[in-house]
Amino acid sequence: MKSLAEKIPEGFTTKELSRIARKKDAFIVAGLAEREGENFYNSAILVGPEGFIGRYRKVHLFNEEKFWFTPGNLEFPVFNIEIARLGIMICFDWIFPEATRILALKGAELICHPANLILPFCQKAMVTRSIENRIICITANRTGIERRGTQKELKFTGASQIVNTEGQILLRLSQEETIGTVNVDPASSRNKHLTDHNDLFIDRRPELYSLLTHQPSSLNGA
Repeated sequence: MKSLAEKIPEGFTTKELSRIARKKDAFIVAGLAEREGENFYNSAILVGPEGFIGRYRKVHLFNEEKFWFTPGNLEFPVFNIEIARLGIMICFDWIFPEATRILALKGAELICHPANLILPFCQKAMVTRSIENRIICITANRTGIERRGTQKELKFTGASQIVNTEGQILLRLSQEETIGTVNVDPASSRNKHLTDHNDLFIDRRPELYSLLTHQPSSLNGA
């Protein structure tokens, strides 16, 4: 891990992606292993035409990631890139609806979701995440098979996708490495009305959700 993880933003990957973003006049979200002091994080960076914008450190670590990484400590930042307000999730964050909800409550209009998915559930779940938050979700997933010595084989599910605020899959790719594009309207994520009389955020009852902030050990007898 020490030989692979990089500092952000001074590391090679951040600098190289910043160079590409400037050349293409584009914004890029990409994952990498981050090193800060003695800690390693499963992180994603956001870069644009002006260079490095920000980072997110994965909050919910999956399986053996817990042996290598420290859980993220930057909460769930939202970045204003002028064309949209952008939030980031990484891979296994998808299974925790709180992650998408907090980004939506902070005003995110797009969620970029780089992933190395091996479980078969995420793509369907992200449709629900889009509907329940009226937000555009972009999952960029790894393809192919990884073999590392004597460790078990990892097969990634591919099927990267873009889902709009109504749960429509605007684009879903295959399990092969490929590129796809589609136009989206970030402003559509500002409308939280599901019906004429239901606003998904105004209708929330947070005073009744207090158990969501407790760890299981404190829920005994609840």
